[in-house]
Amino acid sequence: MEGEEDQVKKARIVEARARNISHNVRCTECGSQSIEDAQADIAILLRKLIRDEIRAGKYDKEIYKKLEEDFAETVLYSPRFDIQTAAIWLSLVVNFFVGLLFLRLLEQLGAEVLYSIFAFFCLLAAVFMKRNVVETKGKSLQEIEVSLLAAS
Repeated sequence: MEGEEDQVKKARIVEARARNISHNVRCTECGSQSIEDAQADIAILLRKLIRDEIRAGKYDKEIYKKLEEDFAETVLYSPRFDIQTAAIWLSLVVNFFVGLLFLRLLEQLGAEVLYSIFAFFCLLAAVFMKRNVVETKGKSLQEIEVSLLAAS
C-alpha cells in the first residue's frame, strides 16, 4: 500500500514539474502559446520529452538548457539577460528620447548632420544584428531575405 502511495506521489510531482516547465516554454509552431496550452504536434512531443527528462532524473535547469540548445533561446518565455535583451530594452529608452528631442536637434544641427548621425546608428545596428542575433548570425543578406520570404 505504501509503495503504491509513493508511486502516486511521484507521479503527481512529475506532472506538477512538467506543467510548470511547459507553461514557461513557447510552442515553436504556434508562437503565442505555451506548449502546455498548444495542441500542435510539436507541443505534444515537447510535453512528452519534458516528462521523460523529469522521469530520467533531470533538474528543471537542465531541461530548460536542453530545450534552449535544441530550439534556441526564443523557445523560452523568460530569456536570460544578456547583450541582446539589454539592447532591446535600451532601444525603447533611446527611441523615446529621439522622439522627444528630434525637432530641437533638427533645428540646432541641421538635417544633413542629424540624418548622418541616424545613418551611423543604423549601420551600427546592422553590424550588431549580423554578428549577434541568432536568426541572422553569420548569414548573408540574401540568405536572411530567403528565410524571411519562406516564413511568410
